[in-house]
Amino acid sequence: MRIGLTIQVTTIVRLHSLIFFAAAGWAQDPFELHVYEYETLPRGVWTIETHLNYVLSGTTTATGALLPTDNQAHVTLELTRGIVPDIAIGAMFLTATGPGVAPGIRYAGWRILPHVAAPKSWKLPLDLGLVVEISFQDRRYEENARQIELRPVIQKNVDRYQFDFNPVFSRGVRRQGSSEGWVFEPNLRLGYEVSKELDASIEYYGTLGPVRGIEPLRQQVHQIYPGVDWRITEHLLCNLGIGFGMTPFGNQLVVKSRLEYEWGRK
Repeated sequence: MRIGLTIQVTTIVRLHSLIFFAAAGWAQDPFELHVYEYETLPRGVWTIETHLNYVLSGTTTATGALLPTDNQAHVTLELTRGIVPDIAIGAMFLTATGPGVAPGIRYAGWRILPHVAAPKSWKLPLDLGLVVEISFQDRRYEENARQIELRPVIQKNVDRYQFDFNPVFSRGVRRQGSSEGWVFEPNLRLGYEVSKELDASIEYYGTLGPVRGIEPLRQQVHQIYPGVDWRITEHLLCNLGIGFGMTPFGNQLVVKSRLEYEWGRK
């Protein structure tokens, strides 16, 4: 009787661990909370962005090599340059700090991001683009140390409203997560132009699980971020937002910011 009970308890614990580990692996990107908008950088034009995200309420226990996210901060530097009309390439430098690591900001990986945009001259009913993101990351902060992400960009402007949709597909190429195949992570943004300097917005970030087997709602990640975009000068933009988790998985309360500076445009 005791043997049977032990087996049942052990099985339940293992199943719970597997579900939790999978959900942790499908959490929203901790380094870049950004719904990509349609934009083209002419040849020779540069942008530099800083992403600063702080988790006010997140996970409190480690899962394998993955550290708890509660009170964790992420600082990302992103540099992008226009190569030819409608094609640009970017690179990210990832850092993190928080519980479970030595004091100070720690290196967390890097990414490379080719950008392609459909030319305005095509006169499409929607503005279309694609960003491919190839990541090399520290497994203490992101379960998949090697990952590829396909991020289509779909944008529509109507009067003062702007709608952006990124139907993101990502997969690990090494270690855990690679066997799950492509994971669907839709991102949405609805912006309203309050003035030439200020846009109000609401952003959505979701992780639904593998394309070949979408997870039940209670095991998905759904986050809502009310925020603002403040154009401080012609070349400097600041985005601020605070995110709320809508399901038990993923971070529950996150503050995010992005500062973008552009130069080289004639």
